[in-house]
Amino acid sequence: MGQRNRARGYVLAIVSALTFGAMPILAVAAYAAGAGVSMLLFWRFLLAALVLGPVAVVLARRHGHRPRPRAVGIGLLMGGLLYAGQAALYFVTIQEGSVALAALLLYTYPALVALGSALLARSRPSPLVVAALLIAFVGVGLSLGPVDGIRPTAVLTGLGSALCYTVYILIGARTGGAMSGLTTSALVFGSAAVTFGVASAANGQLVLPAPDARLPIVVTALACTAVGIWFFLESVHDLGATQASLTSTLEPITAVVLGALVLHSPMTGLQWCGAVLVVVAAVLGIRSTAERTTVHT
Repeated sequence: MGQRNRARGYVLAIVSALTFGAMPILAVAAYAAGAGVSMLLFWRFLLAALVLGPVAVVLARRHGHRPRPRAVGIGLLMGGLLYAGQAALYFVTIQEGSVALAALLLYTYPALVALGSALLARSRPSPLVVAALLIAFVGVGLSLGPVDGIRPTAVLTGLGSALCYTVYILIGARTGGAMSGLTTSALVFGSAAVTFGVASAANGQLVLPAPDARLPIVVTALACTAVGIWFFLESVHDLGATQASLTSTLEPITAVVLGALVLHSPMTGLQWCGAVLVVVAAVLGIRSTAERTTVHT
């Protein structure tokens, strides 16, 4: 039974990584059909919350779990501010830069989390953490390619996305445990939907998406968000957070490969080397913060 559970866990983690890796491609399709960032993210989080919310309630009742008001409040604030900020910056990077740039800059977060954990513990960063940081930023530098072809705003929003996600994870690690991962995800997605609903109303985008944008938005919400996070959390249960997170490093590889194949965004040999270094740095960062559970974009 143990081996069967581990095999199931790896399958779920791989499927989750593939769905998250495909999300930037769907975002590009939605943008091409006229959807804006706030509209896309409003519908993404609203639909995901509507799917995960009832499931979380049923499971919580089945196991006799009742979240405390303080834990619910923290989850709502984290979703409405940090997670919403991370998602907005990530999707702006896709829009202003490229799929590969967004994915690789975001995946500097495991090294940043490792550094942040060491600083919060008031301990000197280990050689593994230092190596992860150096490798991550060398990898990002190589993967950016020629400097004259880079939009500085895309680099800043990409790094901002990684920083927001790092703070989100560090706060979640210190305040987590009061609720299940599924319940937390439902709350985070619901509060993020409110944030982007307000933003969409402010810029006149609180409307139904254009017909051509609806399919990529629905797939983003249901497959890449609701199912993706559900499968990841199930894989954590079967494998443990470290192995599940290590398997999830397939996500940026998937995004980069799909970007090259589907969007015809070829990368040079040096850029591919940079992408590999980013993934190596992510693995080192995850290893240095073993058994720390994360929640995806």
